[in-house]
Amino acid sequence: MGTIDKPTKGDMRICGTHIDSHTSDTVFSQIRLHELGFVFQSFNLLGSMTALENVEMPMILAGKLKAEERRKRAIALLERVGMGERLDHVPSQLSGGEQQRVTIARAIANNPSLLLLDEPTGDLDSRNTAVVLNLLTELNQKQRITLVMVTHDVAMRGFADRVVWMRDGKIVRVEQISQETRDARYALLSEELARYGPAASTHARSKRPPPKQSRGTTFWRQPTDYETHPEHAPNAEVPVDFKNMTLQEYEHQTNLIRSRPAAKDAAINMNTPPRGSHAASSSSPNRSTPSTPSTDTTTEENQVELDLL
Repeated sequence: MGTIDKPTKGDMRICGTHIDSHTSDTVFSQIRLHELGFVFQSFNLLGSMTALENVEMPMILAGKLKAEERRKRAIALLERVGMGERLDHVPSQLSGGEQQRVTIARAIANNPSLLLLDEPTGDLDSRNTAVVLNLLTELNQKQRITLVMVTHDVAMRGFADRVVWMRDGKIVRVEQISQETRDARYALLSEELARYGPAASTHARSKRPPPKQSRGTTFWRQPTDYETHPEHAPNAEVPVDFKNMTLQEYEHQTNLIRSRPAAKDAAINMNTPPRGSHAASSSSPNRSTPSTPSTDTTTEENQVELDLL
C-alpha cells in the first residue's frame, strides 16, 4: 500500500491509480509524493534539519510552491500541531511527542489523500499519545484524510471504522466498529485531554517569535522543561556557544555540566580569558610563560548548574 514493494500478483488501485507488478518506480514515487503521507514510530526526521526545514522538504520535492509560500505553509502546519515555539529546533532538541507532531506536520505538507501510520504512538507516553490521537482524529474528521494505522495497541480499535485483524501475515477477520463504540472512545479521549490540561491542546499557538539559533549554539534543557514531566514548569533556555572553544575548554564545560545538580535559576557564563593572557611568573617579572589556552572556567560566575540530558 505504501508503494515501497510491488505486488507480486493481482491488481490494486491506490488513490485512483492502477498498480500491478509492471508499474514503474516513477509512478510509485509520484504517488508517494502527492497522494500518500507517512508517519513512523521512530519519526525518521532528518537530524541535520530544523523542524521547519523538515516540514518544508516534501514541498520542495513537489516543486509547486515558491520558497516564501512553502515557509508560510510549514509554519502554519507546525503551529497547528502545537509546535510554533520549536520551529528552529533540530530533532535532537525535541522530545518524542514533539518529534511525532513534526512528523505529522511533514506527512500532511502536500495534502495527501491517504495517511499511513506505523505504530504512531508506540514510542510515546500517555499524555503525548492522547495529543497525537486527538490530532489524527481531527485530520480524519475535518480534513477527510483517510488513515490506515498498523498497531498492536487494542485501545486504538475504538477510533476506527474498520479493523482488519492479522496473524502471521494473513487476515484472520475483519471487524466493523459501531458508531456507539467510536463515540465512547472519543469521549474518553476528551476526558484524557482535559485531565492533562490546556498544555495538551494541539492547536496551541506561540505568542512570541521563535528563538533564533545558530548552528554553533546548544540549548541545555532540564527534565522539568519538558511538558511531559510531572513537575513541568516553563523555563527560559540557556544558550551555550561552542564555536570559539578549544577542545579542552569544550570537554571541561561538558564535564562540569554533567557533574552539577539541576538548578532552576542557573546561568551559564562562557567568558574565558583571552588566549595567551596568563599572569607573569612570580620568580621572574621580566620573563613570560609560553601562552596556552586557558581551560580554567570554574569561577563562581560561570559554574554550570544544569544537567546535560
